[in-house]
Amino acid sequence: MRSAKPIALLIAGLLMAALHGNCACAEIRVQGAADNVRVEAVGATVVEILAALGEHYQVRYRGSPGSGRVIATFEGPLRRVLVRVLKGNDFAIKAGGDGFEVIVLSRESSAAVTAVVPTSLVRRPALRVQGSADDVRVETNGATAVEILAALGEHYPVHCRGTPESGGVIATFEGPLRRVLVHVLQGNDFVIKGGGDQLDVIILSRGSATAASPAVTATIGPSFLTK
Repeated sequence: MRSAKPIALLIAGLLMAALHGNCACAEIRVQGAADNVRVEAVGATVVEILAALGEHYQVRYRGSPGSGRVIATFEGPLRRVLVRVLKGNDFAIKAGGDGFEVIVLSRESSAAVTAVVPTSLVRRPALRVQGSADDVRVETNGATAVEILAALGEHYPVHCRGTPESGGVIATFEGPLRRVLVHVLQGNDFVIKGGGDQLDVIILSRGSATAASPAVTATIGPSFLTK
């Protein structure tokens, strides 16, 4: 009877070779200053590339980007490299004093997402919206941010995803539509995408009593990529 030991050794060798091959096929090389980054990726996932960038620069990310493997070279300022690495995902990039935070809103998809704020929401009589999109005036006496967003959505091309802080607001907001949205959502973690004929508001988390200012500093999505 033939010994099973040589067969077992052969199988073990094949498994080790396969594992080694999988490791060897993914390669990432990152170099350069933040204003002149060069990333060489061979078989690496977007998550692996983001992790490598996070080891070299002030980059953090939330969410799950598409998991396909990438064979490409990315060059340019750090923000532009991030945009190109994330191409095909629905995402936003927030700039801070010490770097960038990437928020992946959904994996690669072209499907439209339905707004969670119903435009048919019955508003309180004290909520009044008037003016053109570049000169909005909102007067509210106890209405919630959800109600204000719904009212703005009935007057202007505004869509919202997520649930903002629900406390009542007593205030008057004036100015361009984007600025009014930022003031209405103060204290929430959010991003605003778009411009011109469409603004999309994405609430990342509800408001906090410790939040001192709006979270939005920059937004980028698949429809606004720079070459």
